[in-house]
Amino acid sequence: MGLSVLTKDIFSQNVEKIVKDEGVEYMDAILLYCEKHEVEIEVVAKLINSKIKATIEKEASDLNMLKYKIKPIDF
Repeated sequence: MGLSVLTKDIFSQNVEKIVKDEGVEYMDAILLYCEKHEVEIEVVAKLINSKIKATIEKEASDLNMLKYKIKPIDF
């Protein structure tokens, strides 16, 4: 699939599928997608939807990768 036809919705579905099938966190799923499709992370960064961004922020907070803590997210 070329990046010219890759939309936020399609990218998000692909990431969700990787999370489900591989049992990995969202950060890792995006990296796996980039490796598999030989795409730089900077290219897909603009395709990450708000739900996935919030989930990644929560994952990063749980791993103490942020300088601040965030409140739990309700989906």
